Amino acid sequence: MTVETPSTAEALRLANASTTAEVLRLANAIQEAAQRLAALRDESSPDDVLSEHEQLRQQLIGRMAHASRLLQNPIDYLKGLTQGGALDVGVVRALVLLGVPKAVPLTGGIPLEALAGTVKVDVSTLGRLLDYAGTLGLFTVSDEQLVRHSRLSAGLAQGTYAPIVEWDVTIPPVSALRLYEALRANGNCEGAERASFQFGMETNETFYEWHKANPKYAAFFRLGMESEKEDPRTAPQNLARIYDWTVFDGKTVIDLGGSTGHVARLVADKYPGIDWIIQDLPETIKPLPPSDRANMRFEEHDFFHTQPRSVDGYFLRYIFHNWADSDCRRILAGLKPALRPGARLLVAEMVQPVPTAAREDGWVEERLFTRRDMQMMSYVGAHERTVDEYRRLVDGVIPGLRFLGCHKPMGSTVGILEWIYTAE
Repeated sequence: MTVETPSTAEALRLANASTTAEVLRLANAIQEAAQRLAALRDESSPDDVLSEHEQLRQQLIGRMAHASRLLQNPIDYLKGLTQGGALDVGVVRALVLLGVPKAVPLTGGIPLEALAGTVKVDVSTLGRLLDYAGTLGLFTVSDEQLVRHSRLSAGLAQGTYAPIVEWDVTIPPVSALRLYEALRANGNCEGAERASFQFGMETNETFYEWHKANPKYAAFFRLGMESEKEDPRTAPQNLARIYDWTVFDGKTVIDLGGSTGHVARLVADKYPGIDWIIQDLPETIKPLPPSDRANMRFEEHDFFHTQPRSVDGYFLRYIFHNWADSDCRRILAGLKPALRPGARLLVAEMVQPVPTAAREDGWVEERLFTRRDMQMMSYVGAHERTVDEYRRLVDGVIPGLRFLGCHKPMGSTVGILEWIYTAE
């Protein structure tokens, strides 16, 4: 029996018909979500971190992104990724480091020639950079050559992102662009000494060592971490909502690598019956003033060393995702001798999202998770993990810890994974 293979032209026709049908489906889905969004009041459900308003907004972004990809031919799309992506970063980086966002007033505008004089760049060259930036929705240049901020570019000059944008245009691009070199040299990017950061920054220092030697960028990085409180998907205040902390009433919890105790404070505001010990490295703890709360104190401790205190709970937020599996096992091994029956381990991390029925509806969360995973790979040779990967990691070091579940409500990208120690 002979199976007829469709001609190239017929295969292309069938593919185009399928694409057209999918675009029409997405167009209807976009219209439906937009109508619901317009009619909806922005009210949060007590069970959801994100309001229905925000969930619909994310669905719209995902559906429109998927439709945009379908409407582009492969060559144009791929050129947009390879050529356009590099140019996008390069132009934004140039404008930021030249000081253009801060030189353009937030209200009104500035003549292009005056702006060029302020940032010391040829007026024609600056105009071309701004023309390109305009296609990204950044800045506008009128026929009278008056430069104004757009809604998006204003974020480069004010708000929580402005102080950290210099870090974002310096570290991530060069680290990502040298992933190939790191992989060819090492075979993987597992461990801080094998990350592509060293190749991009042309240094033998790890991400942590380099930032310790460059306090300006270390300060930018800390500000970036603190700015996550503005994002409802990752806001640390969610941690007081998604877990029932009353199990620790009258008990003690250690926040390992807890920095200034800002997360513990958020939990303590809602659950004041818990005694907190905030542990971190001496360089973090020493500059801090004494705690202003009777139920909270600070203590110097390196979590790679043996835990000196046996308490009721151990809380680690955004710790494991900074380290390779081998390093995480060292952290767990240091904790193991202190565990007593009934003690709980709480790990707050970004966890891989559950697939949605229509993949584009979960695209925003999936994109955020995979982007963070690539950041961890390129910066510090670490990675984000699935719930099962965290379970295997913990079980491999402390089999006496029984997994109780992952507390992750709809809309949050961060969950709290919980174990209880039952002895081995």
